[in-house]
Amino acid sequence: MVAFAYCQYKDNCSAQGILCGLLNQVLLQRPEALPIIEELYTQYSIQGNCPSIPDASRTLKTILGLLDLKHIVIDGLDEIHEEEQRLSLLDELRKISAPVLIFSRPLNLFEFPRFSAASLSIEARTEDIAIFVESSISAHPRLSSFASDTPGFSQKVVDALQDKSKGM
Repeated sequence: MVAFAYCQYKDNCSAQGILCGLLNQVLLQRPEALPIIEELYTQYSIQGNCPSIPDASRTLKTILGLLDLKHIVIDGLDEIHEEEQRLSLLDELRKISAPVLIFSRPLNLFEFPRFSAASLSIEARTEDIAIFVESSISAHPRLSSFASDTPGFSQKVVDALQDKSKGM
């Protein structure tokens, strides 16, 4: 069972939203977890709210504790606006007995002693971006035609994307 969250800056991700989304995914993949989550659902659906961070985390921990194979993936931890939300999410994920894989731009959060995590730096190389952009332009008939009629167009696109990518 794999549950994941993909955070984008414009989505205003929160620890509560991510934990509730993970709960939803677990339930979709493991319908036998319905009795465990039913009381929580009833309580919060009357209020019209997502479960609180502690309630969502506790329920997720209970359900995942019953599963042999479970993994959680968080992509874009750095896209969560508020540092307190990131810390809260990490604190809750730390309590869950499941391997957690986090993709993020470098954050100082991992330097705090309360988090133990292996870190691997992966960055897009500027050469990779250039190859990708040039092949994409070549594969698109209209762009390819425009690029051949407009000297320097491809290089301007490559330069702009390399500048904005910042290793992502």
